[in-house]
Amino acid sequence: MIRRNTASRPRHLPLGRTNPLAYDGKLLGAVTRIAIDSILGFYKRRMRDVDGVLGQSGAVSVVQRTSSDLRLNPHLHAILLDGVFVADNGSPVFHPLEEID
Repeated sequence: MIRRNTASRPRHLPLGRTNPLAYDGKLLGAVTRIAIDSILGFYKRRMRDVDGVLGQSGAVSVVQRTSSDLRLNPHLHAILLDGVFVADNGSPVFHPLEEID
């Protein structure tokens, strides 16, 4: 299973020169890492607490800096594995995450 997520700024935050995410690549990279690490951490804790499985998940994320009409609108697209992999005799075995409420 794969879950697709998109994250963008809250509507009340201004764009343009007043939004540091629009112009600071290092800050945007840090926010991206925090967002992905938070989601993967949730998956790992949920699998441990609900199913007793200790494993590792994965994700691919991409930063898109503009909207479809080319306005400045930095946001993330991410594809995350919907579960964790656990080593079993040297081979990875996937354990899917139960449905999230």
